[in-house]
Amino acid sequence: MTPCCVPFSGFEERFEKEANLCSSAIRPSLVKPPEYMPENLTNNSAWMGGAILAKVVFPQNQHVTKADYDETGPSIIHRKCF
Repeated sequence: MTPCCVPFSGFEERFEKEANLCSSAIRPSLVKPPEYMPENLTNNSAWMGGAILAKVVFPQNQHVTKADYDETGPSIIHRKCF
């Protein structure tokens, strides 16, 4: 176990136990950083994964800026994102 995971001791077992309570249509899984990844990168791996996901989910101009929202209001969400 790497030092970054010490505060989360028992997390994997709890996650697996609670994941088994989900319906069969939803099967969450725990993805660990590869063993070869330098330790300092594992501290930021969740953030990096979120950043990559955001790029995939919100490609080219589907994000809403504060200026857009202030100018148009809540309807901008439906126009730009759906």
